[in-house]
Amino acid sequence: MLKKIILIVMIMNLFIMTNSLAEVKDFENHWAKKEIENFIENEFIKLENNNFRPDEYITRGEFVHLINNVFTFTNPSNLEFIDVLPSDEYYEDVLIARNQGYILGYLDNTFKPNKTISRQEAAKIFSNIMVLDNVSSNLLLNYNDVSSFPDWSKEFLSSVVENGYFSGYPDGTLRPYDNIKRAEAIKMIDNIIEDEPDERIYKYRDITDLGEPNLNAYDLKMLVGKDPSVIQLKIKTAADLL
Repeated sequence: MLKKIILIVMIMNLFIMTNSLAEVKDFENHWAKKEIENFIENEFIKLENNNFRPDEYITRGEFVHLINNVFTFTNPSNLEFIDVLPSDEYYEDVLIARNQGYILGYLDNTFKPNKTISRQEAAKIFSNIMVLDNVSSNLLLNYNDVSSFPDWSKEFLSSVVENGYFSGYPDGTLRPYDNIKRAEAIKMIDNIIEDEPDERIYKYRDITDLGEPNLNAYDLKMLVGKDPSVIQLKIKTAADLL
């Protein structure tokens, strides 16, 4: 009888331990725990079996899905990429991103949704979404790896650094070629949410509802130019800009 009781107690303890381990999230001790929990609470992201995989590299498809969730972009483009099919997981998100104008894809009309995304590519995306002003690239001289920065990304890197969306590493590098991890993507977007007033961020939400069905964030940037005063305007209709 005693042996049976001991066996039952051992089984119960094993069951409790198993459940406890299952409840431990994979970002429990992660440096981005606060930001990840904030995104979960706001339903920007969902966990899979209590896991977020914070240190895995984020794909281009996952990245645009995350951005669309945060900014609640919802209107898809009619123009498709040849490598993103209707049956693909991020098909709609990719078309929404294209319509909003913050991604253009590659010259061969591909998007490569499963490819990782680099810091400089993300810098360009954030610059397009937030319609950031160009700033002098001289501030990039503060980074030890500046000699490796490609010319095409310098204006975008300068803008996101100036606005506090990006920061360098302890060794004094910015590493624009490095691919972004899932937790890093959360942190970058969180920097924008924390730093910018709601009107500047959310006026780009569902921007095609402003009266012109083909107007997107990229078109807006072309219309208003780089005048900082325009950024502060509350946009009522597309006609106000034309």
